[in-house]
Amino acid sequence: MRRLTALAALILIGSTAISLAQGPKLKTVGLLCHCSSSSPFFREAGLAELGWRDGKTVRLVRHTSDGDAARLRGQAEELVALRPDVIFAGFTPAAVAIQGRTSDIPVVFAGVSDPIELGATHQISRPDRNFTGLTTMNRELMPKRLELLQAALPNLKSVGYLANPNYALHQTQLEEIKAAAHRFGLRLVTVETTDAAGIDRAFARLADEQVGAVLVQQDPLFTGQPGQILALAEANRLPAMYPLRSYYDAGGLMWYGGDVVGQFHDAASYIDRILKGAKPNELPIERPSKLQLTINLGLAARIGIEINPAFIARADEVSD
Repeated sequence: MRRLTALAALILIGSTAISLAQGPKLKTVGLLCHCSSSSPFFREAGLAELGWRDGKTVRLVRHTSDGDAARLRGQAEELVALRPDVIFAGFTPAAVAIQGRTSDIPVVFAGVSDPIELGATHQISRPDRNFTGLTTMNRELMPKRLELLQAALPNLKSVGYLANPNYALHQTQLEEIKAAAHRFGLRLVTVETTDAAGIDRAFARLADEQVGAVLVQQDPLFTGQPGQILALAEANRLPAMYPLRSYYDAGGLMWYGGDVVGQFHDAASYIDRILKGAKPNELPIERPSKLQLTINLGLAARIGIEINPAFIARADEVSD
């Protein structure tokens, strides 16, 4: 009997030692971005700065869709099935994919155009569902970008709008841009594509239509192909207004909006607070604290266009 008791004690001591060595169970964060793994948006520096290190203080499960909507849906299902402590959704399509699959797992988003229109919440100041995070206000900004194009190019008569009809806010946004174009006395030419191959055809049509400038939708189909779009805009001598700074940093003509890369970084503070017990409805959705206007005058000179000097004076940043 004493041998059995001693054996049981050894087993108990051994199992306790193993448990202590392994430490407490790590919390899990699911990361889903409708972008590529090499995207400048998809970084985890913000979490590391707050002490969340993969495999040591937290378990990170990463998924990037590379712009493939079907792949995104499958990845969203996988993440929800894992029942992580919190999910991060990068860009509107990722938020939509998660939204349709869970109403209780906390979700933090960044790069989302309009969380109210998407149904992720009914209000910004006090989210009433399981979503919170940082919004780009992109839907509100698109008509303003059209107005800025007209201010930059006073003789502008027509504008092309490069859009993906599968974008979650496409129809609502299109109607608002049409109304803005009518208000500004501009002819709007909408060219749509659902794949990267169609972008070349879209620019060919814009050239045929002889539009004076182009406005690019904030859809991952386009944000994932900045090199292709910038090259086509320059080759066709088309002044373009972009929704993300990454286009401007890569050599694009104009950008107006908030810092989306910064939003992805700052989303870590939301994840941190939820991992520490906060609820999404305790964390107000954040709008961009500053909107910036940038102009690449070197590109303007190369494609042979003159930017209104008064417009240049309004810019926050000008490059040569």
